[in-house]
Amino acid sequence: MKHVLIAALSAVLLSQAAVAKSTKSKDAETPAPVAMSDLRAAADANMLEQLKTLIERAQLAQQSGPELTLYLSEYYLGKGAFQQALAGFQTVLGEESIAARAYQGSGIAAFGLARYGEAITFLKQATVLDPTQVRSWNTLGAAADATRNWALAEDSYAEALKLAPGDANLLSNRGYSRILQRRDDAAITDLTKAVMAAPKSERIKTNLRIALALSGRYEEAMAGTDTRKQHVQLNTIGYAAMLRGDYDLAESYFTRAIERSDIYYEPAHKNLIALEDMRRRTPHHASLEH
Repeated sequence: MKHVLIAALSAVLLSQAAVAKSTKSKDAETPAPVAMSDLRAAADANMLEQLKTLIERAQLAQQSGPELTLYLSEYYLGKGAFQQALAGFQTVLGEESIAARAYQGSGIAAFGLARYGEAITFLKQATVLDPTQVRSWNTLGAAADATRNWALAEDSYAEALKLAPGDANLLSNRGYSRILQRRDDAAITDLTKAVMAAPKSERIKTNLRIALALSGRYEEAMAGTDTRKQHVQLNTIGYAAMLRGDYDLAESYFTRAIERSDIYYEPAHKNLIALEDMRRRTPHHASLEH
């Protein structure tokens, strides 16, 4: 059954041209084998098209085995085909030489499928087998955030940052985790460092604005906003004000977001409705519309 699954996964990548080539006369020269190190390098660099080409070449050279299955699964993972990736990774979890990477891939795929409990189980095992895999720690932190396991999240991001100090993405992820924990000052510290490391990242800048707004620093949160996207940031900061109970200020931000938008800006309209509901009830009923 295992070999059937591997064959089925591999067959998807074989183009019609590759199939035609493989059916040439027996006198045709068999292509040279592909080095697994080349596959790993392409996977590590997230060069998905190159990885696909190498896998096709390996298939034409009649190569097979657990490593090829691993990298095929990493191709699917990179393409967002999480179910196919998870199925492939699970066939090679017992292969000692690649088990850490297979558990990591399984965890990331499970996370992509919103199966957070499974993701945590896979990723914990990945970190035991190889504690130097940054992606394992980072995704474990994100899965912990999804399950509100703040202690695990803090430990996971700390381990990731030990391996990659100052990494903007890791700092941003921990900062966002601390926003969720409502540790606003700690979040601002992380996100300020992340912005300095990646000043062009709008995602990180937005996370910092959220943290600043949640701490009541609204003017700082609006500083440096791109005028083309100002309505989006006004809506985001209005939401933060709404969560803080600054209802009149939140209404002002939502109204300004609507006014600054060139088109009908539905998220701010919906948040105004949520705001009126919150004025009658509690903050727990709000939801941010993007």
